Parts: sequence; C-alpha cells; structure tokens
Amino acid sequence: MSGHILILFVSVLVAVSAVLSALGFKGRVEVIGVDLGTTYSVAAVSEKGRVRVFEDPVRGKLTASTVAFLQDGGVLVGNA
Repeated sequence: MSGHILILFVSVLVAVSAVLSALGFKGRVEVIGVDLGTTYSVAAVSEKGRVRVFEDPVRGKLTASTVAFLQDGGVLVGNA
C-alpha cells in the first residue's frame, strides 16, 4: 500500500513540475546544493548563474564527512 502512495506522490510531483515548466517557471535563481558522501562532502551555491563551491581551508573543495561532539560542548567538523 505505501509503495502505491509513493508512486502516486512522485507522479503528481512530476506532473506539477511539467506544468510549471510549460508555464515558464525557471525555479529559484539562487540554490544551495550539498553532496553528503560517506567519506567526503561538497557544498555549493548557485549565484547569478554561476556555481561557487565552498572550500575547506585544509582539503580544498572536499570536506571530510565527520562530526565530533566534545565533552566541553564544542563541535568539530571535517578535518578540525
């Protein structure tokens, strides 16, 4: 039963997207994209038609997909 509901939901989503596209809707001008990988992650933003990838000061465009919660309340992300 839940599989049928998911198929119906996706079908409606595709239909609505097709109608909006036919009406000329271009979507948001600025979009943030995140690729959460099991080892590394990448985040980027689309600004004025150009994509800018956020960079980690240590590894560049790839950030280690790790988060550590410290006993003192601090949080370490990536290669920190």
